[in-house]
Amino acid sequence: MNFIEQVLKEILEGEQNRYGEVEYKFSDTERTFRIQQVVFYLKTNPKLSLEEEKLLSSCIFWGLYDTPNMVEQFTVSFLPFLFLPAVRNGFSRRFDTDLSFDARISHTYATLKDIQAFGLDSQTWISLALENLAKWPEGEKEEEDYKKLLQTLLLTN
Repeated sequence: MNFIEQVLKEILEGEQNRYGEVEYKFSDTERTFRIQQVVFYLKTNPKLSLEEEKLLSSCIFWGLYDTPNMVEQFTVSFLPFLFLPAVRNGFSRRFDTDLSFDARISHTYATLKDIQAFGLDSQTWISLALENLAKWPEGEKEEEDYKKLLQTLLLTN
């Protein structure tokens, strides 16, 4: 295991408590330091191995369900690297399809509210949600309604 894989695993390391919440091994401050190490690594070495890509994608995905401060940290730190497939996948998985139609809409609005609170460009996120539509089961009737909603949001934001 190389350095960056170890750092990514440390960011993710934790256990689920009886309430279903993840209690991370390291504090937010320690995890933020590790995120900064990953960002520095990505600036100097944007080519990742398959294992590094998987870990980075998972790290970002779970980071977007963390505390508000950590969500902001993950978002602000990794959004500049959206051109990397692993980073893009981590962010777009926020819009995965295992939710009911109503839950997807609520989830999308909540995500947009979060990122607007951080002062970030919502059009990038809406574009990610539109890209994620390709992963939906074929022929799902709500797909067109959801796509229209996202396109409307894209035009109004």
